Order: sequence, then structure tokens, then C-alpha cells
Amino acid sequence: MSKPSIKPVAKPQPKPTPSPEEFEAQQVERLKNLYQPKQAATTPLPKAATTITSTAALLPDRDPNPFRVDDPDPTDMPAAVLEAEHALVERTPEVIRPYVREGYEASYRVSQMVPYANAPIPITEIIKLLPGLLAGNTEAKDSAQGIVNQLLLTTPPVSFLYYGYDEVADLLNVEEQAQDQKELLYATVWDTLDPLFLLHNEGNPGI
Repeated sequence: MSKPSIKPVAKPQPKPTPSPEEFEAQQVERLKNLYQPKQAATTPLPKAATTITSTAALLPDRDPNPFRVDDPDPTDMPAAVLEAEHALVERTPEVIRPYVREGYEASYRVSQMVPYANAPIPITEIIKLLPGLLAGNTEAKDSAQGIVNQLLLTTPPVSFLYYGYDEVADLLNVEEQAQDQKELLYATVWDTLDPLFLLHNEGNPGI
């Protein structure tokens, strides 16, 4: 009985060792491939052009001159004080009217920041509001809210912020926008502190 023949297994031939020049060339090529940015598989989409809007376009047009001729009447003055301002301005030469007007309004606001000296006007306004407390529910709440607001104006922190805010807005000629923001703040604070609407009507600033 014959034995099966065993084929010899061929040994793998060792890779030829590269010469020093070939080895150096291979390393240089690897470094090039390592630092060369890869090409994107797909063509990147072009970025949408960014439109830069000027802040001037977002802000309302306004005259930067605080001494403009057509300055609106202030909203933080009682009718009697405002009428006195109109009478004073009409009696001054036209060329200095804007300066007299701004000086009068600034003097009034500063006077309302002085403790105790600022009491007469809020007290006068409170007296006017007292009869409304006996009226119907809606008017009674408006009167109660107005009285509280006037009492707060006799305190230094509130009066300083209230009239100081109005003076800055007047100098910047943004009275209407500032008044809207002030009314929104008052309405928000009242709705938050009086959620049952016991002393005010919902959404009403009371100023």
C-alpha cells in the first residue's frame, strides 16, 4: 500500500527591502497625502447670502435735536402745569422758545424728584380720583389704581425713575416710544401683583 504524497508548502518570499532613496520618497509622499485636504465627495451647496440690516432701518426716524420746534407735549404733566408752560412759551421770543420749553420741562421733572416738595401734585391728583371710588366697579378700580400710582410717585426711588426716564426720553426725542414702554411696564407689573384684579382693571397701566 503506497503512502500519499505530501506536497511541500511554499514559503512566502520576503518583500524586497527598499533602498534608502526609495524609502525617503515613500515617506515624503505619505506626508504630502497626510496634510493635503481631502476633496469633498459632493459639491458643497453655496451659502445663502447674508443680508445685513442697518440698525437705522430698525429704529424710527427721529430728529436728534432736543430743541426742535415741533416737540410734542409731555405726558407727565398735569393739565394746569402744561397750560402754564404754553403761556410762558408764547410770551418768549420765538428764537429761544425751544430752550425755554426744555428748561421748564426739565425744572418740573427735577422738582418732582425732591422728597416732600413733590407731594402737592400727587395729592391734588388723588383728590380728583377720590369720587371715582364710589362709582361703578370699573371706574372704582381705575381710581384705586391711580391713587396707588400717585402715592408711589411721592417716594424718592419711584419719582426719580419715573421723571428721570421721561427727561432722558425727551432729550432723545423718543417720547412716544418711551411712553408706550412705560405704560406696558406698569400694566405688566399691575397684572402680576394684582392677579385677581381687585384694585385695577386687567391690562390698564393707570398712568
